[in-house]
Amino acid sequence: MRRRAEEKMKINIKKIMALALSINMILQPLSIVAYAESKAASDKEVPNAQEGVIYIDSAAALIEISKNATTEEFTLAKSYELSADIDLSNEDFMPIPIFSGTLDGRGYTIKGLSISEKSTDAGLIGLIGEQGVVKNLNIEGNISPVGSKITVGGVVGTNKGIINAVNFSGVLKAYKTVGGIAGVQNGVIEDCTNQGIVYGRRDVGGIAGILEPYMEIAYESDTLDKLNRQLEVLNKLSDEFSIQLDTSVNLLQEDSDSISEKQDKLKENFDDRLDYHKQEADNFDAGLDEKREGLDAVNENIASNTSDAADKVGDLRDRPSYSDIIKKDNSKLQNTIATIKNISTISERMKSSLENKRGKYRKLRRAVGTGANSRKV
Repeated sequence: MRRRAEEKMKINIKKIMALALSINMILQPLSIVAYAESKAASDKEVPNAQEGVIYIDSAAALIEISKNATTEEFTLAKSYELSADIDLSNEDFMPIPIFSGTLDGRGYTIKGLSISEKSTDAGLIGLIGEQGVVKNLNIEGNISPVGSKITVGGVVGTNKGIINAVNFSGVLKAYKTVGGIAGVQNGVIEDCTNQGIVYGRRDVGGIAGILEPYMEIAYESDTLDKLNRQLEVLNKLSDEFSIQLDTSVNLLQEDSDSISEKQDKLKENFDDRLDYHKQEADNFDAGLDEKREGLDAVNENIASNTSDAADKVGDLRDRPSYSDIIKKDNSKLQNTIATIKNISTISERMKSSLENKRGKYRKLRRAVGTGANSRKV
């Protein structure tokens, strides 16, 4: 049962992840519009161009604007249009300090943009004012200022105006607050793309490093309905997941209780075995003490016997040697043997004498017997 619950929970997790991915794919194509705190999108309209549009057809013309636009009034309410691609390679170009007019790129490209000098609010433009508009423009370059290296964007360092349909490709490097279009976004960015590489450590973004003060998402009603349906499915899956999670938690709790009970029994058995082995160890120690006492007694007996043996060996050392004793006894033995031989000779002689005497005695008895018989007759 627990395995089935875990498998079902895994399936629900996969469904939730798939649904979340689908929602993310739905949201990606939506237009993201960032609004200023006190300005609505409807208030940000492109200013009407005055009579006489200023055309920019060379790097020199763009550099001239950069040198003179040190205050907002220089570009305020003026309209600028590119009439050709502009190459800033090998040009001494610095970011336009502040721009509050309208710059229409008309699809042309500013390429070779290179910013490496010490600068904050670095980009093609340092600051786009609230009345400023930049649109229909392509920018290619490498923006890597030295020094503090903060507030860097492919189009502008800080945007308070409108940037529409502008594309950037290249490299951006900064310590913090760096974005492919704007470092700080406090205005409107629409239909812009970044195809470049952005490097930074803090507040880094593909479009904007920082969005101020908030971001609002605009989408169509049919997309909203689809999103709501997907959210309903997500909520349902979430509820099912919660139920499965509760079931799994309960099963885990039961397993935990069972494990705790088994641990208690194991501990009890372990304590019993430990007491048994302690008792066996005590008995072994007692028997070992007895063996030691017996061994001590044996050692004392051996020591006593060894002492007695040593004394006897000393006595033996004081006695005559065995060879002397044997020689002396051998002499006595020879004398004894000789004596025995003499006795044997004497015995033989006595036997021979006795036999002679027996023969004489028999003869005498026969003689005596014959005489007696004669007298009877």
